[in-house]
Amino acid sequence: KGQTLFIINDCKEVYAMLSFNAEDAHGIKSKLPVKIKSQLIPGEINAVVNFVEPAFRQGQKFFQARVYLKNSEQRLKINSIVNGEIASTEKVLAIPASSILSLGSRNFVWLKKGKTSKGSNILQATEVTIGNDFNEHRQIISGINAQDEIAKDAGYLLDSESLIKPE
Repeated sequence: KGQTLFIINDCKEVYAMLSFNAEDAHGIKSKLPVKIKSQLIPGEINAVVNFVEPAFRQGQKFFQARVYLKNSEQRLKINSIVNGEIASTEKVLAIPASSILSLGSRNFVWLKKGKTSKGSNILQATEVTIGNDFNEHRQIISGINAQDEIAKDAGYLLDSESLIKPE
């Protein structure tokens, strides 16, 4: 007597679970705007992150953001797949992934140091520390700054006899 046996959910409010890498966790916080896209609904749904929690599944650590969504027309179904886009307010230096030459645990870019008397660019291999991935771009933590000029395609400037010697 007095115990709840079951609760009927009318699905007028549902939540989406968005998973992301542990490296991206520092930029994801509650109340951050998020755009949700679903194949069940045309367009996108604007919402906010309500809750962020760490998760560990199958030997992999990641984070999940819970986003509550209004579903008064009941177009979103339980266990349907959605994609979310969270806009970061943090400013970072990011360069094209093709500009980075990865040599195992070390990463380099070709930094413009000047010009020759004939007008050709003088490039020098400079080691950089990379951070998060943003589509086809990589975050640069250290090694260069926003005013530096770098080569767009690092691999084209390297041949089989080249030796990288950073300063």
